[in-house]
Amino acid sequence: MELGYNSSGGGANLTNSSLVSVAALEWEEFRNNDLAIAVFLALLSVIGSVGNGHVFCVYFFRYNSSNHRTFVVALALIDFLACFVVIPFEIFDMRYKYTFTSTNTCKTFRYINHCVVLSSGLMLGVIAVERFRKACRPFLKQLSTKGAFVACIATVVFAVIFSIPVLVFYGSAEKEAHGLIVYNCKVLPSYRKNKFYKMFYGLLLVLSTSTFLVCTVMYIFVGRVLYKQMKFRMEAQQTHRGQLQSMIANDVESESSSVTTGSRESSSVGGKKSVLRSLSSVPLNALNRLSTKRRKLGVGRSRRITIMFIVATGVSYIGVFPNSVILIIKAVNSTLYRSMTAQLGAFIGFLLRGYFLSNVTNPIVYSFFDDRFRRECKKLYSVFKCCRR
Repeated sequence: MELGYNSSGGGANLTNSSLVSVAALEWEEFRNNDLAIAVFLALLSVIGSVGNGHVFCVYFFRYNSSNHRTFVVALALIDFLACFVVIPFEIFDMRYKYTFTSTNTCKTFRYINHCVVLSSGLMLGVIAVERFRKACRPFLKQLSTKGAFVACIATVVFAVIFSIPVLVFYGSAEKEAHGLIVYNCKVLPSYRKNKFYKMFYGLLLVLSTSTFLVCTVMYIFVGRVLYKQMKFRMEAQQTHRGQLQSMIANDVESESSSVTTGSRESSSVGGKKSVLRSLSSVPLNALNRLSTKRRKLGVGRSRRITIMFIVATGVSYIGVFPNSVILIIKAVNSTLYRSMTAQLGAFIGFLLRGYFLSNVTNPIVYSFFDDRFRRECKKLYSVFKCCRR
């Protein structure tokens, strides 16, 4: 896009003399106020694109079909789109915030941004409900793999349709800055006080808040179930350990009582040593075998996956929450918003774009909680090494 030229009829052309002044002012403000944020977003873009690319390749090609795989692959695609397309546009918008004159480009990327953020948030809500049913209602009919795929498609389609008003509200908006006429990608002035604009963002706020509450409530119930299961498993292991110790002690005592009187003393000494060795090794070995068997059968994997999604959801809303609060303050009390902006300075830019964190951190969360994902990534790089040889 050529600076200062309106390729879509979104405003008057800038003269050559004013273009030089606007471009200089634009670069100076970007360097002083937005450069740190731009570098931060660039790092998020690179890390998130690489991480989500790994997630998609590993889960799509190496995992068997399941709800877990379906949800992770869908989230990886959404997160990759956010990191590879939306974040670079955000950097571009900050860099050319006074000479952004292409209305069509503005509408397109703002629309994609809303679709991605809404799809990601709603899908986390769908995952929370699915985890709740699996953990707290295990005897009810569960969501099938095909049902999970349909739920992901329906979530994206809903976000795509719901975000259509963004194509109308946004564009290259003209404003005055430092005595110069500039153009920025934002809500057009004619819609800022429009009731449909307010209704749209009111519904968006209600939808995001409702999804957050659903996730919170669902995972509270899931957390209680997981806690009870862990407590029960610890008690069962202690009981099992006690039973094994009692059995070994009884066996040794029976064997000691069956020997002759002449060899009773030496057998007693040997028996005590045998008991000590058995008490210290056999129960632990038995428990380890039991734990290994459970892992092989997949018992406990569902719990780790649930915890993984809980952490991913928590990180997502930690990033979204400051953005939502700031936007609510801006809508309700503009004076307080201007005061807060003056006090926070450039830091408010980080808070407003914190919702990108979930798109980047999801692969990191998967690598912590899914040991198979780590193994498959190692295998992937080992294959590359072999190919290079």
